[in-house]
Amino acid sequence: MPRYEDRHGSTRLYVGHLSSRTRTRDVERLFSKYGRIRDVDMKRDFAFVDFSDPRDADDARSMEVMEEEEEGPMQIGSLPDFAEVYNFIGSVFDPDSKGRMKKLKEMDPINFETVLLLMRNLTVNMSNPDFEPS
Repeated sequence: MPRYEDRHGSTRLYVGHLSSRTRTRDVERLFSKYGRIRDVDMKRDFAFVDFSDPRDADDARSMEVMEEEEEGPMQIGSLPDFAEVYNFIGSVFDPDSKGRMKKLKEMDPINFETVLLLMRNLTVNMSNPDFEPS
């Protein structure tokens, strides 16, 4: 649980364009200078870094100079493109929409993860007996 409420800002940071050789300890070493890290969730070529304090995440988010990776500079951000995410989710329910899998595969990792999270939540909520009309 964060030391400060998340109303001050998000404690989760997206780090993209990581080399396939990047390990959790590399990401921890790079970002630990900004504050205490709760968790590093490594994916294929990106990671999520969770700080204990949202102010530390803000400091890391605003860093100007990034180490160069072999595929180019790392990208740091924290928010998905919700227009793209919700546009995609809306297309799932459109019977005339085509090429959904291609669009999903071409999304930025943060948008892809957000779509998966929202779709899982939607599935859980739709199957909840409380959701059924009275």
